[in-house]
This record gives sequence, C-alpha cells and structure tokens, in this order.
Amino acid sequence: MEYKDPRSLLCIDRLDVFLKKLYFDVIGGGRSRNAALIIALYRKHIMLRTGGIEPPDLHQTGHHTPKNCVDDYEREALVLYRSMASEGFREDRWIAISSQLLLVNGAHRLAAAISLGLEGIPTETSAGGGLWGAEWFRKYFSRSEYLFLMEEYAIFQKHVAPIILWGMAEDLWADIMDAIRQRGLKVSTVRVWDLGENFDGFYRMVHELYAVEPRTNMNIRRKAIIHGSFSTKMAVLQVEPVCADGESKYNFFERLSAVKREIRELFSGRIRKELFLTIHTPDGEVEKHRMMDLLYSPASYRFYRWYRFNEISMAPDLWKAINDFKGGLDCIGVQSEDVCVVGSGVLGVCGIRRPVDIDFVVSPRFDAEVVRVRLPQLGKFDVIENGYELSMRSGKISADELVYCSRYHFSIAGVKFVDPSYVFLKKKANGIPKDVEDVRLMRKARRERRGRPTTFMREELLWLESGIRLGFA
Repeated sequence: MEYKDPRSLLCIDRLDVFLKKLYFDVIGGGRSRNAALIIALYRKHIMLRTGGIEPPDLHQTGHHTPKNCVDDYEREALVLYRSMASEGFREDRWIAISSQLLLVNGAHRLAAAISLGLEGIPTETSAGGGLWGAEWFRKYFSRSEYLFLMEEYAIFQKHVAPIILWGMAEDLWADIMDAIRQRGLKVSTVRVWDLGENFDGFYRMVHELYAVEPRTNMNIRRKAIIHGSFSTKMAVLQVEPVCADGESKYNFFERLSAVKREIRELFSGRIRKELFLTIHTPDGEVEKHRMMDLLYSPASYRFYRWYRFNEISMAPDLWKAINDFKGGLDCIGVQSEDVCVVGSGVLGVCGIRRPVDIDFVVSPRFDAEVVRVRLPQLGKFDVIENGYELSMRSGKISADELVYCSRYHFSIAGVKFVDPSYVFLKKKANGIPKDVEDVRLMRKARRERRGRPTTFMREELLWLESGIRLGFA
C-alpha cells in the first residue's frame, strides 16, 4: 500500500472525477456559484453512464452499498463526504490504481478526498483502469456544459493550459497534435472556432488574445490581417503533461514555449514560420486565464462571430467612457475582473446604438452602494444594487455568475460585458418602448451582418498591401 496526493491522480482521462469533485464542493457547502448547474451535470453523467445502477465494486466488496437510481448515488455521496470529513480517508477503503496512475476504482472516494483537501490517500496498484475523459463529455454533454467543465478543470489544475492551432494550417492540425503528444503532453479538443466570413470579429479577437488595442501593434495587426483574410478558423486545444508526478520541478509554461518552438521548427518547411501560422501557447498564468475567458466562453464566441467595426463600436467617446470607467474602478480598488457591464453599454460595444451610460454589476463581495458613492464622476456610470439577477427560463443567473462565469459574458478591452442574447431576452420581456426599439435594432443588426465584407476589412488589406510595397509591413 502506498499513500499518494489525491490531486496527482486527477487527469483529463478521468474527467468524471473532477465533475464529482465539483459536486462534493457544492454539497459540502464550499461552493455556491453554478451550484444548480453542477448538480444537474453530476446527475446527468451518472444517468448516461450507468442508468442509475452501479455495478459491484470488486475491489471493495465488503463496503459496497447497492445503488439503483441517481437518488441513491446522491444519498451515498453525501454519506461518504460526511464520513471522510469527520474521519479522514480510511485505510481499509484504499483506491486501486494502475501502474500508469490511472484510476481503476473509487472515483467518488478520490473526488471527495480532493474536495476536502486531503494530502494523502491509500492506494494499491492493480491491473485495469478505464477512461472516462474529455471526449466522452464532449460527445454526450451540450457544448456549453462541456466548455464549462473544461474551463473549471483548467482553472483548478496548475499544469493545464489552452493552446491554439491557426486555421491557415488546418490541413496539418492532426499532424501537429500528434507532434505535441510525442513531446509528452496529453491533448484534448476544447472546440473549433469558426467565425465564417467575419474578418472584423476575427481581427478584433486576435488583438484581444494578445491584449493590445486594434492597430496599435504592427506585428499583431499584420498577423490578424493575414489570418483573417485566409481563414477565420482555429482549433482550441487543452494540454497537460502525460504524468503529473514531478511536474512541480519545472516551469510548465517554459515547457509549452519549448514545444511551440519545436513545432514551428518541425513544420517550417510546410508553413511560413516567420508568419507564426502554426501554434500559439500562453506564456504564463495571466495569459492562460485571459485565453480561457476568451476562448471557452459561448458568449464570447457569439459576440466575435457577429462583431463589426462601425461608427458606433469604434466611436472615440465610447472608448473614452470605457477607459474612464476602468480608471475609476482602479481609483477605488475594484478590479475590472470583478464587474460586468449590463444594459446599453453592451449595445455600444456591439455597434448597435450609442449607450446613454454604463450600467454594471459588481461582485457580491463588494457593497454596491459604497462603490456608487466612491466611483469618481468621470462619466455616466451606475452600479446596480447587490442582489441583481437575470431571470431566464432555465433559472436565475446571479451577479456573481455574470461576473465570474465566462459562459455568461464576453471580454473586450479588459472589461466584461454580459452576453448580448441575455440583453435581448431581458429587453424583449420588459416590453417598454425604449426596449422594444432596442430589440428591433438588435434584430436589424444581425440581419445586416451576414456575410458582408466591410469597409474596415478593405482598409486593413490596403494598409498591408501598401506596407509590403514600402517595406514596413
């Protein structure tokens, strides 16, 4: 018998363990954010995998309690959690693992141990071990459910990060993924971004990816034009080391950078290396989380798929107001990551109509009234009182979820904005004349943006062409 850190046994090949860990976080009282969603996903994956009937545990026959429905799973999970919380991990309930550290049995026990923060659990090496990884969840869960689970997993796991394969190398994606695997990394597909013919949205997304304003960095500008004019597709992958043991002994992001250099060198004869058309990896924690907030969010995908540069979305007074807003938050010690803009400010950055003011919700850990009083009067900003919720058919979305769950917001210029589809539904439900007009404008904008090349695209292509002729682009 050997004691192991339970987190070292957590890997993408057993993503079910992580979902169970989230479930234990909720029923143990350690998490309220997205609690209803997590419980629903737990029940869903149990029902899909087992039909609610658990097969006998051949490794722990003396302790096996039959489960004949999902409610039995939930009842026994709570009993297990409370037992481990009070007594710790009992040695006679050891977990069987394979020689490759792959779980053979005891998923609920392992998940509860991780949720409780136990430092060592008893294990025995055994033959077997099954997979229940990302591909299963990608197949049986909805896209938004799958993205939620993958993002939560990447946030929790230190040595996990998103990477991008650019669309211009699409015919080589399979070869590049094989090359990444040969360098000791597991590869899972998060999703494929395809912005269709929307050059504007792709161009803006590339600048957001590198955290620079449009047209301010010539290298990023050149890259966005070249990519966007040929392909607005990209594969978003998630990578982690094959073996977690010993991973703390090196810098994970340095390893990713080394892999990126090797991949570019390997494919340099088939892809223009100097244009960086193969692969993009984060260089640290900050970029990792920025990439996840951008690329794992269904709201973000919808926004950039329909984004257009126009006189409203590019208006200097709009961006001055947004920058003043960020500056005002800094002055009172509130980070922009702790707020989310709602209402007409969303319509402004979407290029639909000019906002009268910037309404926003703040994380519940701040007192909204204190924020309102202290926020410098640099513009028309209004913080909505604590307790704000969006009422949807599927349930209510709290301010805490709007701010911190990327499935409900998109980010642009370092500020979070609520998904425009929620603004549309809220205004449609309100039915007052101002909101009726906004609904009409949103529908009109969507119709007009389908597959049309824009003036902005022509301007950027002309800039690149003239730069190439003159030798500066």
